[in-house]
Amino acid sequence: MAAAMRNLMKSDPNSLFEKYNIEEIRDLEKSIKVEIEKKKEDLRQMVGERYRDLIEAADTIKDMKLSADNVTRSIGSMQTQCSSLVQLLPSTRSRSAAFPLAKVKPKEEHFYCVAAQVKLLLDLPEKIWAAVESQAYLNATQLYLLARHIHTGLHLDSTSAQCAHIIAHFPVLSWQWSAIRQFKPAILKGCSQKLNDISVSEQVVADCLCAVLLLDDSTPRQMFTEFLLARSNALQQLFQPGHQASSIKFLVCSLVDVVAVTIRQISAIFCSSDDLEASIQGECNLLLTTLRRVTEREQPVSVWTPGSSFLKHLPSTVVTFRPVLHTPAAHITPQYLQQSAQQWLNACMQHIHQGVAAQLSHVSTVKALASMRDAAWERLRQERLSHGWDGICAAVVGRRLLVWDECLRPLFLARIQAIISGCLEEVTLSAQTLLSEADGASGQTGLNEKLLELESNVLNYMWTESPGDVPACAAWQVTTVPRASKAAAAAAAAGPGGLAMKAKAFTPFVQNLSGHIDRQLQAVLQDVSTYVADDAGHSHEIVLDTDEAVTPQFVTSEDWEKVVTFQQKACEAGIVSLLDFIQKEVVALEQQLKTHWSAGETVAPKKVNRLLLLSRFCIGLPELSPNLQRCLTPTMERSRRESSLRRQSKLQPKRQDHEQVWLEIKRKFRETSVQACRVWADQVSHQLVDTFTMFLFASRSGPSLLKQTPVWDTIAIQEEAEGASLSSNIRVPMQASWYVHRLLHELCRHVNCVGGHAFNRSVLRELVQSIADNVIRSYENFLKEEEEKEEGEREERKWRLSQTQVLQLLFDARFLSVVIIAKDDSEVGRRLAERMQTVVERLENRVDPFDLDVFLPYIGAHLSRHVQRSQVLLGSVTGLDKNNLFAATGGRSLPSTQQEQHNVLQLSSVAMTTRFPLLPVASQSSSRPVSDYLLTPQSPLLKSQSTSAILCSGDESSSSGSGDSQSIHRSATSFFEAMSTSWWGGGK
Repeated sequence: MAAAMRNLMKSDPNSLFEKYNIEEIRDLEKSIKVEIEKKKEDLRQMVGERYRDLIEAADTIKDMKLSADNVTRSIGSMQTQCSSLVQLLPSTRSRSAAFPLAKVKPKEEHFYCVAAQVKLLLDLPEKIWAAVESQAYLNATQLYLLARHIHTGLHLDSTSAQCAHIIAHFPVLSWQWSAIRQFKPAILKGCSQKLNDISVSEQVVADCLCAVLLLDDSTPRQMFTEFLLARSNALQQLFQPGHQASSIKFLVCSLVDVVAVTIRQISAIFCSSDDLEASIQGECNLLLTTLRRVTEREQPVSVWTPGSSFLKHLPSTVVTFRPVLHTPAAHITPQYLQQSAQQWLNACMQHIHQGVAAQLSHVSTVKALASMRDAAWERLRQERLSHGWDGICAAVVGRRLLVWDECLRPLFLARIQAIISGCLEEVTLSAQTLLSEADGASGQTGLNEKLLELESNVLNYMWTESPGDVPACAAWQVTTVPRASKAAAAAAAAGPGGLAMKAKAFTPFVQNLSGHIDRQLQAVLQDVSTYVADDAGHSHEIVLDTDEAVTPQFVTSEDWEKVVTFQQKACEAGIVSLLDFIQKEVVALEQQLKTHWSAGETVAPKKVNRLLLLSRFCIGLPELSPNLQRCLTPTMERSRRESSLRRQSKLQPKRQDHEQVWLEIKRKFRETSVQACRVWADQVSHQLVDTFTMFLFASRSGPSLLKQTPVWDTIAIQEEAEGASLSSNIRVPMQASWYVHRLLHELCRHVNCVGGHAFNRSVLRELVQSIADNVIRSYENFLKEEEEKEEGEREERKWRLSQTQVLQLLFDARFLSVVIIAKDDSEVGRRLAERMQTVVERLENRVDPFDLDVFLPYIGAHLSRHVQRSQVLLGSVTGLDKNNLFAATGGRSLPSTQQEQHNVLQLSSVAMTTRFPLLPVASQSSSRPVSDYLLTPQSPLLKSQSTSAILCSGDESSSSGSGDSQSIHRSATSFFEAMSTSWWGGGK
């Protein structure tokens, strides 16, 4: 664009009018005007900027002229002062009184003086080097300053015309001073190393600070800053990779030493006596004391050996030399000292928090942290650090300083919390992993599958003897108190034994998993106890000697409260996470079971086993893991901490809170277990009711009716008709249909196989109510379908229910009403009873009224007898309702011709059954062997019988049952006695 514009400016206007039209010419005019304005603006900016540069250059030249004039005046002043200094020097170079000169010629006198100074200047490097090697840096500084003084004096002499030939006669001066000048960095470096070393004494630190102050011509305030920087550097070096400590414990102790020693050395070196309390008076303000001793002493620097011949020629300015401070040394104000010390302390805490936190991340046990804490406490209890500590802190930082509490305690507590959280998370993840791998989905199909099969059938496990059923320590009588305490301890360590586990239906898998979790929690508790337990050799607790509490420097009560509180919260969070995992598993299994139900597929046994495992685990973990309760309700033996009533009153609300947490966790476990049991109950109910409904609807057909209907009872009745007595036989149902018995038997079998006696009764009650609700619904659908068939005109009537079928259905419905419907006052029980009553009434409406009046009394009698006979077989169902035992007979028992004996057996009190003191035995022995009372495959009770034989034997048993009651009791007592003597071995 710029090139085109330049070409345009060079063009002839006539040629432009020939080449472009009017509009284009106007556009070119506008562009040219814009370019002109832009050039004008650039020109104005350039002029403005150049003007500012010109003004600045003029000011700079003026400043340079002023500086040059000042330098010239200063040089002239220096020359004048040097000339006056030379004139003040005695022309005769008087010698010291200690070294009288011999009579020499005046011309040689000045030459000997210069030669002696040169000789001394040549000897000083060796002495300075020896002082540096012996780490006497203050002495080395004085020698260095003396050498500089001699070198400066010789140069001042050479400025005069009389002594201008000195440099020419002694060329060694030019390079000797260069060699001596190299000692200054070495002295400063050695002092810096000494300041970084916390093991040196206060006097050594004061000497090093004094040496630096003299070399750099500094002030005490600058030396205080230098000292703090050196200690900050020493602290930072502890975290450097090249200066790493041998162990983290050593690092922690070193950090404690750095902070505590630095605070104590500040008070001794920089604080004046007015700032310290009278109780800790001692060495104070060592820096100023050392400076006065070096600069104001009467004795000069002793660097020569008495008797040297050249010493008598030294001038008095060299013999009486003392270091001089150009700036007077002043005291450091307490305000500045405390402010600077607090800033240094804050910076140190920041470095400590960052460095120690990174190092503690490598510590994986609380026991190691407790060892580090104890080592730090022992270091702080040393006499050299603990004596007068509070007064020193008040003078240095203006407050009480607790090194452990402010620097390290928060880091240790944070790491302890991280370790506890990690361990408890590991416990939770381990439990989740074991629960996930329980069904063999991860490829471990060996022992896990065999143990998991016991979840749905615990009968084999419960009724199988094992050596660990009864703890060995529980089998012997204890006579003395010490033995009793030992036996109790052994019993507690051995556990409750296998019988207790079998009685509560805790399968081996649940026991192993709960034991694994309990052992992990025990390891966590033992690890944490090493940190919060009291040390028997020291008093860490709060001592209440008077009305006010005197708090010592080391208190573990606060650590105990924080650690155990976090432990409780972390454990609670882990348990809640585990419960969430179990609940998700239960919900997932429930969805899978519903999918199988809707598709009509068979439910895999693994899913049911897993569901029961989750339920049992929720029940068993709170009981089989005592360390879980210890984690949630920490109750340490703290007798010394709780020595005062005031302390006990403070801890009582916390104990109550801990108990509430434990009760809440147990409640959540119970709820989760009940949730899993309900899913299992729904699966059982769905399976059993489907089978029942299928048989119920199939009972209308002839073949199925013959298979499912038991034999009826034949009853002879007498009727009066027109003065004549007529005899007739009627057939009345005497027991429920086989599919009804199948439903109840399968229900009891499922409950017994899974150990239903250990389940929550509400689950079993809901299971029975669910089955009752579905059974009633099946009857309602069955009757509704029959009524719809009867009302349809095009439906065939050959499968219409007969009165015989209705009577059997009526007996079944009334039997189910008595067995599975609770007789309590609950809303669910009343609703189910009303619905069943409606079904019974609908069935009774299908029977001829006259026949119904004849059949009902006999049906009621048979129903009462059948219900009482089924009570034992259906105990898992009927035992849920306390009022169900005599519901069928209205509280009346079956008629008996003899007085019934109470089933009370004598308890063992002889020495032969010591292991089982509550085993029932007979009052009189029997000669019949035990095998006569055991059910074997050849026993008559286990032989298969036909339907007619069972029905016929039912009448005989009802008539002779009461007469054989005494023989039954005798058989039972003989059986238990035989068990106590033969099966159990008589205590041998």
